[in-house]
Amino acid sequence: EVILDPLILFVVQLLRIPKMPSRTPPIMKGLQTLETKDYLFLLVNQGIEAIFVMNWSHMMLFDANVQRSTLNFTISNTIVAFYTIFLLDDFLYYFAHRIMHMPLFYPWCHKHHHRQSMPRRGYFDAANESPLEQVLGLLCVWVSMYVVKQTIGEVHVATGFAFLLVYACMAFLNHTEYDVKFGLLGLGYSVRAHEMHHRFPTCNYAQNTMCWDKMLGTFLEYKGKKVHEG
Repeated sequence: EVILDPLILFVVQLLRIPKMPSRTPPIMKGLQTLETKDYLFLLVNQGIEAIFVMNWSHMMLFDANVQRSTLNFTISNTIVAFYTIFLLDDFLYYFAHRIMHMPLFYPWCHKHHHRQSMPRRGYFDAANESPLEQVLGLLCVWVSMYVVKQTIGEVHVATGFAFLLVYACMAFLNHTEYDVKFGLLGLGYSVRAHEMHHRFPTCNYAQNTMCWDKMLGTFLEYKGKKVHEG
C-alpha cells in the first residue's frame, strides 16, 4: 500500500477533490508527530502485508477455484464475486472491529490506532496499528475470498487482484483529509464515515460501506463543524 500512496494522492489532486469541511480549518489536532513505536508498528505491518500479498498472489495463480483464462469472464466470477467479497469482508470486519473496542481487548489491540483522531497521512495513519489488528483485518479479507470461492464455485483472477487493489486504495483514502465519496454497485463509500469513527469511536465500525452500521444501529452521520467530542 505504501507504494500506492503518491499515485493515489496524485489522482486526488488531479481531480481537485476538496478537503472535508472538518479540515478547513481542522476542528481538532489529531496525532501530530509519529513516535518510535509508530514507526516500529509500520515496519512490522509492512512485513505482514508483504507476506499476505505473496500468499494472495499464490492463491490467485494456482488455486483450482480461481479462473485464469481470459476467455472465461462471467458475471458470476467477476461482478457478483467482487460485490460479495466486498460485502462479506466489511461484514466480518464490522464484528471484529466491535470486539476490538471491548474493554478487555481495546488496550492490547486497537487503542494504538485510535491515538489518531483526525487521520491525514494516508498509509502512515492507516497501517499505524498493532500487528495483531493488522492480522485480524487481513484475515477478514482472506476468509471472505475463501467463502466466496467455495460458494460461487470460482473467482476470476482479475477479480481477486482488482479487489485487493480497491481494498488498499480505500484503506489509504479512509485515512486522508480528502472528501472522497462514490457509489459502488449501490453501496456508498465515503471517507467522511471513517473519519467519524476516529472522532466518535462507538460508531461506523465497517470500513468501506455503512450498510452494516445502518442495519445494526451504529451509523452516525458526518458532522463537519466543531461539536462536543464526548
